[in-house]
Amino acid sequence: MHPHSKGQKKEKMSAITSILIASFLLVCILHQGNAQTITEDFTPPCSINNITVVQTPTGQIIQGNPQYQVIVGNDCICTQSAVLVYCTGFNSFDQVDPKVFRSNGDGKCIVNDGQPVISGSPTTFIYAQSHAANLTAASSIISCS
Repeated sequence: MHPHSKGQKKEKMSAITSILIASFLLVCILHQGNAQTITEDFTPPCSINNITVVQTPTGQIIQGNPQYQVIVGNDCICTQSAVLVYCTGFNSFDQVDPKVFRSNGDGKCIVNDGQPVISGSPTTFIYAQSHAANLTAASSIISCS
């Protein structure tokens, strides 16, 4: 092996290493704004507050009890699944499809069988009881892409 080839190899490796480091730094600089947003200023675009529960009387009477329509919506662009609603005291005289709304036995009810509640596609159901139940959003899993 020629004595100069060892030095040339070392110089080549050093040049490649320098190029890789410079490329890495350039990528970091170009993405610096995104990195700061994620680590310092990131606020998820959705929260449980984006789950809306609206009840309105239908005007119908079922077994002597007023009937209510419930619309559970999501007013955020991100999907929210495994939506739970506080539903203590919910006891409908109307049969509510358990895939749409059912108690989990812990004072909360599962909406849409745990499947996503998507913006623009609310989950709706009707129930009848002596008074409107106190239904408020409790928790969800937020998925943003």
